[in-house]
Amino acid sequence: MSDNWLTAVAPTSVETWFYRFYSGNGPVLFIGEEPDDPTAIADRLESRAEGRAIRIHSGHDSLLRDWAVSRALRQRSVTTESQSGMAAAAGHDKLLQKRLLSLASVATPLWGNGEAGIAPSDRALVKDRSGTQSHGLRWASNPDLPANSYWEEFVAGIEYSVVVYCTRSGHIVLPPVWKGNAREDLLPPWRRLRLVPSGLSPHAEGVLQNTAVAIADLLGAWGFIEVEFISPEGVGPLVTEINPRISGTMRIAGMACTVSLFDLGDQTRTGHVYLAPTRFAAEVPYGGPPFAAKDVIATSRLTCAADSPEDVRGLLADHGYTRSALADLGGWIAD
Repeated sequence: MSDNWLTAVAPTSVETWFYRFYSGNGPVLFIGEEPDDPTAIADRLESRAEGRAIRIHSGHDSLLRDWAVSRALRQRSVTTESQSGMAAAAGHDKLLQKRLLSLASVATPLWGNGEAGIAPSDRALVKDRSGTQSHGLRWASNPDLPANSYWEEFVAGIEYSVVVYCTRSGHIVLPPVWKGNAREDLLPPWRRLRLVPSGLSPHAEGVLQNTAVAIADLLGAWGFIEVEFISPEGVGPLVTEINPRISGTMRIAGMACTVSLFDLGDQTRTGHVYLAPTRFAAEVPYGGPPFAAKDVIATSRLTCAADSPEDVRGLLADHGYTRSALADLGGWIAD
């Protein structure tokens, strides 16, 4: 039971909406993502836990730090659940991700690290090796890659994400999130409309979900992991990125399934559990003050869920989004 755990959450932005997805009575501590001394953080967590076991949910910038914190706690015989070392390393290093996926024969866009120059086409993107949220994403303009970068071929298609919660006994798999067409102006998905349900067939959703589970197994992942895909027309899906941490799409998927995301660690079911959406959920960019209300949560994105697309449209319109801006909701999936 969650009462027996201290839950440590690194991204402070989650504090606004954490308790919408947590029903336990165990203590919760938001520890931030600064590069603080892991021993000092371990001291703080052990003191606050008061004999409880500890769960650590990382953000991108705290993956390696939190691995060191969990190692320090385990050396003190404190029961600790946190992201695996392999998953933390892969989440921090996108080039390592590519190499691991290649070794596991998981399909990805063409990529390289500059050893053989830029991709054999003019459709290459430059990405930061340790970046997130499309930081540093740009079109390649010459064959020389900046330090700590790699190239990846631009692929036209629809983008999706699948979030999996990993436990020792199995995986809880959330439904795919539709993120619209990849854009040549490189506007990232977190600044675009996102939807659940995805509009995919059950078979196509299953392919994405099963691939995400296989990648979670490959990395020995614990807790939340998001796998991002691009699906070109007439071609099978390609994996573009792995985020073994709290991610931007878990909230919309959780609201669509009406599931308490931070209670998933207490699930006793074994094997693979596939959650289906019970509501329609949409998410759009948001620039106002953060808040959480019934069926709506807002941080850098405004996420809402309702029983029908029209009700979702109404919720978004209530918060200033014009009907023309929500045209994609007309058929729920359209781009």
